[in-house]
Amino acid sequence: FLLNRYSYRPPEELFNTKKDPKEFVNLTENRNYESQLNRLRTLLEKELTRQGETDQMIMDGTLPHFNDNSYAIQQNKGAVEMSFNRKKWNPDTLYITAYLTSVDKGGIVCDYFNNFRLFAYGNRIGLLLPDGQVYESHLLPEKQGQLLFKLTSGGEFEINFNHKKVVSGALNKDLTKIKNGYVTCGKLQGMVLTGRLQPYQGKILDLRFTMNDLSGVQ
Repeated sequence: FLLNRYSYRPPEELFNTKKDPKEFVNLTENRNYESQLNRLRTLLEKELTRQGETDQMIMDGTLPHFNDNSYAIQQNKGAVEMSFNRKKWNPDTLYITAYLTSVDKGGIVCDYFNNFRLFAYGNRIGLLLPDGQVYESHLLPEKQGQLLFKLTSGGEFEINFNHKKVVSGALNKDLTKIKNGYVTCGKLQGMVLTGRLQPYQGKILDLRFTMNDLSGVQ
């Protein structure tokens, strides 16, 4: 009974914790508690709306979606480093791709385990390092388009936007590997900043991290 109870949970649970402190009797099917159940449903829906969560986001969960040598993270989500296999995810070259809108307003595109942060803000696209160093493009004429970021384990990087190189450089260190922290899309984990690191003011479509080979990415 206990194994079944904790392994297979119903979508809704309601308990009278005074009469049933161990929460064994689920009251969701009891008509006598229908008004309480509806009130709690309304409160939950209100809170999810406040947080910007949808039923689909909850069903998808918080882990990245892996596919061979790449993974994708949806906008406004993040995944902790413990979600990744460090032996499997060991890139010599890291690619980050996405389609961006509202580059003029923008904000943070992604945070990669506190190794670096990509941003698109004020019609510029760039790279921000933990020490505050910034590599930034010139003013871009387009407000939306395809982003391609390439970073080698040797530290060489370049950022392309709409198939044109807009910034490049040499970091002289390996920032491709997993460190403690989060990888995120369109936000910083646990904080809200302004400017180039604000929550992304636009759409980030199909943000994908790919290891070593882009040939299989559409």
